[in-house]
Amino acid sequence: MIDILKGTWHLIYSNFSMWKEDVANVTFNYTPEEKDGKYVLLDEVKYLKGGKDKSITGYDYPEDDTKFTWKGKGLLGILSSNWQLEWISHTQDCIIISFEKTLLTPAGVDILTRSDTPNEQILYEAKQIIKMNDRLRKVAEGLFRINGSNALTED
Repeated sequence: MIDILKGTWHLIYSNFSMWKEDVANVTFNYTPEEKDGKYVLLDEVKYLKGGKDKSITGYDYPEDDTKFTWKGKGLLGILSSNWQLEWISHTQDCIIISFEKTLLTPAGVDILTRSDTPNEQILYEAKQIIKMNDRLRKVAEGLFRINGSNALTED
């Protein structure tokens, strides 16, 4: 699964409150590497906030093919969170991930695509997957379009 996730993903929909605050063009950048003898993903989230480039960096440690534990890098080293790959499109250009509640953040859901101008049909399919899954539907409450993404806001 690490190899499928490798590369840049554009955050199109989320319900994570941090992405509501004057934030645009959010990308998740996954780079496989070896760390402490384990095959992990270097996880760099890049975004614009108030017109300035910002980033959050950590490592994703796989628990199995779809479950990961993110651990912050540097000053963020005391933080961690669990997330899961819930769905990947048949074309492997759209994913749904969910993340568990932490002390600092609520549980939530993200829809990411390889393109910043995603295929509207694949986004519709992703939203239908969420609606049909009781657990995901509850966790995805308040899903919104990210500023700077070119996705339509229609359901």
